[in-house]
Amino acid sequence: MKYLMLIAFMALFFSCNENVKIAEKKLTVDIEIDALSDSTFFKQMLSLVFNDGKLYCAEESRSQILVLDENLKLINAIGNLGQGPEDILYASFITVFKDTVIIKGGNQRMQLFHSDGKFIGSEKTCYETCFWPYCRFVYKNNIFIGDARDSDTYAHVKCSPDLGAVKYFGERYKFPDPVQEKIRNNRYLLDGGDYLISVSDNVPIIEKYDYETGRLLSIFDLSKIEPIKTRMKEADAVNKNNSYLCYVLDCNIFNDKVYLLCNMTTDRYYANTVVVLDCIDDFKVDSKYSLPSNSYRSIAINDKYLYAFASAICKLQRFKL
Repeated sequence: MKYLMLIAFMALFFSCNENVKIAEKKLTVDIEIDALSDSTFFKQMLSLVFNDGKLYCAEESRSQILVLDENLKLINAIGNLGQGPEDILYASFITVFKDTVIIKGGNQRMQLFHSDGKFIGSEKTCYETCFWPYCRFVYKNNIFIGDARDSDTYAHVKCSPDLGAVKYFGERYKFPDPVQEKIRNNRYLLDGGDYLISVSDNVPIIEKYDYETGRLLSIFDLSKIEPIKTRMKEADAVNKNNSYLCYVLDCNIFNDKVYLLCNMTTDRYYANTVVVLDCIDDFKVDSKYSLPSNSYRSIAINDKYLYAFASAICKLQRFKL
């Protein structure tokens, strides 16, 4: 309940808080590619996931999951464009658990592939009305965790196709308009091991939940952090009930640090700042990175590099941290 009150008084927080001072580091491109060896140029990558030495990229124009090594060399490609049981209709949001790649496919399916490209199967799960991710989601040990689509009360749901079990957790954000409440409760879910991180793209709040129980552990107000604070000025100047202005365009987690790809608009649209939060206990601002291109769509992290897809120039880039 306290974080619903936080939303209600966000304007007050915004007007009273000063900017959080963060040390900013400008990153330079180490390696970049805009096509594969077959000369197919990239169009868009909505999801990047780094797992066990491999970078998984959901590439829109090919409707495939590209598996690259950490130097952006192609290892293999998963799936093909189509509507068959082993095809990918639209490559959007993915997650990776051990050697299994899970993709939000077309035709209301969650598709599972082995990292070598072998098709494992698809899950309709009987949960389409309560689980259908529009942002990053979590899968492990045959449990899907994501947005609670059919709930008027809860934000997230855990569901297991094997057990037929559904468990809801987290409160939904409340808005005056019911349509806005429906479309503005999308959350990015990140797996921190024994905890889950929930990030709204349009409400400047980040939450931490216990993985097993779904209990809210901590909550952090992002409204005093640049560039989110500047973005909030713009949201405050328009009709809030009829607008949907994003603060976070993508996010990722690595070694108990959350990386937020922040979106803002001044005289033009761009998203090229990554704010890093330490979340081992309560949230704490760690650092901030500035990327060289104007607009990025997705990011991934490992211990040495940050990977990002620059949508303005359609290039996949690697940066040394």
